[in-house]
Amino acid sequence: MMRDTLYLGSQSSSRQQLLTQTDIQFRILEHESGECGLENKHDFSAHVLSIAYDKMRTLKLPKPSSIQTNYLFALTADTLIRTSKSLQILGKPRDKSDAIQMLEQISQESIEIVTGCCLERMVKTADGWSVEQFNHWTSTAVAEFYVDPERIDLYFEKSPMALYACGACVIEGPGQSFLKNFSGSYSGAVGIPLFELVQALKAMRFKL
Repeated sequence: MMRDTLYLGSQSSSRQQLLTQTDIQFRILEHESGECGLENKHDFSAHVLSIAYDKMRTLKLPKPSSIQTNYLFALTADTLIRTSKSLQILGKPRDKSDAIQMLEQISQESIEIVTGCCLERMVKTADGWSVEQFNHWTSTAVAEFYVDPERIDLYFEKSPMALYACGACVIEGPGQSFLKNFSGSYSGAVGIPLFELVQALKAMRFKL
């Protein structure tokens, strides 16, 4: 049976690795989102999901004539961190100095890691693509992440992607040795909640 392809609107190496490990066939698409979303001070999950939704709406979809099937599956996602006490949202650091400041703050309070996902099944129309089915959801995890000051250089050496990760927090690979406590979807915190994704794909008749 021919497998379907998931079109991923993300350049994140972590998300790509997760899909590869789950043996989901995928291709990368670009988007034109400013990744700002609709700021919602009262609902952090809604704020994160709005960014994923904006990525979906600005996704550079392939021409229908270039796709053999009359449908395609597209996925966009966004992950943000918020501190549990000060409720400060942490995005990607500007530089190493900013990353160190984020890690210092994270060491003082637990963090909430929210990933918003937009999965859509689209069908060909005379004008391009039309959404036939969709599933938009969020995945939340709570973690304690502590990098000892004397190990900060080792952390950046072993986890160079920290300079490009929200909150400078990399919990996979060598970063796991700094993960003091964790509750929730681990893969969701890394970038894609895989269990929920697979269930949603199956419900949309995606051929795994």
